[in-house]
Amino acid sequence: MICPSRRRGFALALVLVLTIGLLVFVSTLFFRSRTQRDTFGQLELQAKALAAARGIMQMALYKFRVLPTEFYEVASATKELPPEAAGPYKAIWLAEMDSDKGGPIAQHLTDSLKLVDGRTYRVGINRFELVTREDTGYRRDFIKIETWGQCETEKKVIEELLEVEVTHD
Repeated sequence: MICPSRRRGFALALVLVLTIGLLVFVSTLFFRSRTQRDTFGQLELQAKALAAARGIMQMALYKFRVLPTEFYEVASATKELPPEAAGPYKAIWLAEMDSDKGGPIAQHLTDSLKLVDGRTYRVGINRFELVTREDTGYRRDFIKIETWGQCETEKKVIEELLEVEVTHD
């Protein structure tokens, strides 16, 4: 016959083992879900920064399509003038698409994005230039655009090469 105090001792040991096992299981789940939540938050910010970069890219392409002559004048000034003299032409043309400089296009885009989720956005263009490649017997022109977007702390840069038609002399 088993003594009642031994049964209580065995039951107490079993409850302690089960409690410790459950505590380990719950703490493992907690730390894994916390890590996944942090990763998900970072991926969300990266996706939003990429969307902001794509947004300013689309605005730059739209500006180019609406005002191609203005862009070609800036591009030719950039190629023909020394860099210190050509800098202001390019800076003026790109200034309205830089949120750090208070550009109206960039400001409108960042304000629109902020209305959706309340986060802080910044956008801008690193490079917007005309690239001409010559091969045997033909010439091809491209516009190389490099834009960036930032959501909170995450910043993403994208680049696009667009073939354009330019009449050459």
